[in-house]
Amino acid sequence: MDLIKSPSYKIILKLSFPVIIGMLMHYILAFADRFFISKLGINQAAGTSLSGTLYWVLMSFTPIITGGTSAIVSRKVGEQNNKEATEGAEQSILLSIVVG
Repeated sequence: MDLIKSPSYKIILKLSFPVIIGMLMHYILAFADRFFISKLGINQAAGTSLSGTLYWVLMSFTPIITGGTSAIVSRKVGEQNNKEATEGAEQSILLSIVVG
């Protein structure tokens, strides 16, 4: 993959394709879960819908933490400041554990 000569939209699509497929599989799984649980009753279906929404809100923190960690650690490694890079990585791991 030539990042300089290729059009940027093709590169973005090629790199994002695994994420798109993963998200699609999550939606299919959630749909199947709600379909079968809805046969148990309306309250059970409402519970899965609420928990599904809460799950997606919590999961949205993952790319935020990952992006921040990558930026901080790569910047500190580029500055040859390994102590602060290690501290940034440790804080990110701790934050990931706290968030879940």
